Amino acid sequence: LPAPSAFASTTARQLHILSTAQAPLLLPSELHAILGRIATQFSRTLAEAYELLEPVGGAVVCVGLLAVG
Repeated sequence: LPAPSAFASTTARQLHILSTAQAPLLLPSELHAILGRIATQFSRTLAEAYELLEPVGGAVVCVGLLAVG
């Protein structure tokens, strides 16, 4: 697997810091709910950004898979 991007590494580090800072103050279920909402929003934003991309080099999307043609 390729190394994570700088953005991914920074985001993971920031989530770890948030989790560590909030853990003593929240119930585990509350912390899980907060981090789950962050993950859901991040996933939605990422999916919306991918939808805006244009295929490059004759790429064809087939049943959710990328097939280069």
